[in-house]
Amino acid sequence: MDSRKFEINQDLDELHKLSNECTRPSVRAFLMSHRIKLEEDLKSLPVSETKESVNTEGLNFKAIDRFAWEQDDDNVKIYVTCFEGFKSHPKEKVSFESTNTSMCVSIIDFKGINYRLRFSPIHMNIKSARITYKSNGFSITMKKEESGVQWDRLGLTTTQIRKKKEEEEKTPSTSGDNLIRLMKNLYENGDDSMKKTIAEAWDKARMGDTE
Repeated sequence: MDSRKFEINQDLDELHKLSNECTRPSVRAFLMSHRIKLEEDLKSLPVSETKESVNTEGLNFKAIDRFAWEQDDDNVKIYVTCFEGFKSHPKEKVSFESTNTSMCVSIIDFKGINYRLRFSPIHMNIKSARITYKSNGFSITMKKEESGVQWDRLGLTTTQIRKKKEEEEKTPSTSGDNLIRLMKNLYENGDDSMKKTIAEAWDKARMGDTE
């Protein structure tokens, strides 16, 4: 399963749980409408957007957390230079996958260890991505969807995502907290139509509370 499909399915699972626990009809209707939209997005995804893929199922990976990056108006480039002799590593043991919202490089059995560099989601959408092999590692070139827009970060790495999840698991939360967090994230990252829908849902909920 590619990264975008994985993220959508995770969101759908969370929406299903929140819908079952939600007591406000207007908020439940909003969650249902967003769930329908995600399901449509899932159906519209191509069968695969894999560039160079190998079977990595069931393998354990060490996160690559040493890299450099730079950007110009059109591209973002990532450099990994900590794998001396990498250019001679069998290419069938390297998997490179990308969508417009994610990028992942998986290296199988390099000197006995599996490595992975993943950004899911990437800070901003991309049009395409390609990998270039070097003698001591590799570089990734990602073409920006919005030319001229400067990125202040790349996104979340596998290590950062894991730490974030561990922190969330340590902090007790209720279904109401989860719902507020979800709607806040959707509002901050959504388009004007999404923001309007969320605002209307909250207005209806507040009006119901004062009746």
